[in-house]
Amino acid sequence: MEFLNGLISLIMNNPSTSTNIAVAFLTLFLAIATWNMARATQKMAQATQNTLDAQFRPNIIVYIALDKDHFQCINLVIKNIGSAPASNIHFDIPEYFPWAANGIQSGSKNKAKNLIDGPLRNGMKYLAPGAEWSTYWGQFGGLLDSLDVGSVEITAHFAYADGRPAESTKNTLDVRDFESIRWLSGYDDKQTKAQEKQAKALETIERHLQKIVTSMNS
Repeated sequence: MEFLNGLISLIMNNPSTSTNIAVAFLTLFLAIATWNMARATQKMAQATQNTLDAQFRPNIIVYIALDKDHFQCINLVIKNIGSAPASNIHFDIPEYFPWAANGIQSGSKNKAKNLIDGPLRNGMKYLAPGAEWSTYWGQFGGLLDSLDVGSVEITAHFAYADGRPAESTKNTLDVRDFESIRWLSGYDDKQTKAQEKQAKALETIERHLQKIVTSMNS
């Protein structure tokens, strides 16, 4: 209380001192206001950057799909489903990763050969938005027997085009998702044989028609 009374008395008796104190308080107020404004601007800029990153970012996924021409064959696909280019792409995969699993009978002890090169081992430099890399992985039975649990996990690491790291993705390739094709193992052969029979029947009909036309012209 005595300090406050002394400060008031000093201000009343010394006008110049009161002016200096007012200026000091005004300067302090302006400094606090400027700091708050700068902090708010920084938060707004960060929020804007986060929104842009969420809307315009790369997103690399790895999945498997049945081959459209050979339904027992499974393809492996690496795709950028994001809206921005991806760079410096590399993958974490198991030490043993089956590849080209063909001609392996179900229940046998044989396994597919191990992958030693390619994008999954060596990575990829760039993948444009919507672009994909696809290759044949193997037949259902061979892959199922080569994988101890029927599935394998792959983690994809990648960056923006300017080198900034992007959020990695974890992908599970589970060939058991295509279990139903095990029961259709003979369908492809039956369909081929049926087509061959139809083709032979058409050839026979064509030969008969040619004979008829020849006999009519003679």
